[in-house]
Amino acid sequence: MLKIKKNEKGFTLIELITVMALIAIVGTLILRLISFGGQQFHNISDAIGGRSEGNFALNFITTEIKRNDVSNAIALRTKSGNDILEIKSENEFSVSNNLYQYQWIYFKDNSVYHQFSDNSFEISFDLDDTSRTYSLTYDNKIKSLKFEEEPDGETYPDSIKVTVEYYINDSADFESNSILIPIKSDH
Repeated sequence: MLKIKKNEKGFTLIELITVMALIAIVGTLILRLISFGGQQFHNISDAIGGRSEGNFALNFITTEIKRNDVSNAIALRTKSGNDILEIKSENEFSVSNNLYQYQWIYFKDNSVYHQFSDNSFEISFDLDDTSRTYSLTYDNKIKSLKFEEEPDGETYPDSIKVTVEYYINDSADFESNSILIPIKSDH
């Protein structure tokens, strides 16, 4: 009689299929975890970007108002439905080797802009002038910028409330931040 020697080394087909199925399940879970982490990173980056732009705009506006705070140097204007903050400097200031006395800060196309001139608002201001205009925000995260004069005249006389709304994600969710800035005036 011949004895058939069984090779007991190796794996059966069922064992191989089971291991491959487990590897596929673990791989799928790992890919979902990586995808979820990437999405969370994107959401947090968007929120931080929006807050950064909003806070930068508020800080810039506050600094410019305080730097040029002399009697009746600050005015709120409106043109084509846009709120515009006008600041008339006591002394001329230089930007790119040009001297200016007036500056305007306004919102247009999801950005905050800063425009300069040596002439008054009525003569010089132009929403579409790009030669003397700089964008203060870079990522179009700003939803709106509003200026209100003396929102509570009894408590805070002669002040401007600046409110900026900024997007925190791609689905149009937004937050806002406000600051009340006292100004000098002759009244």
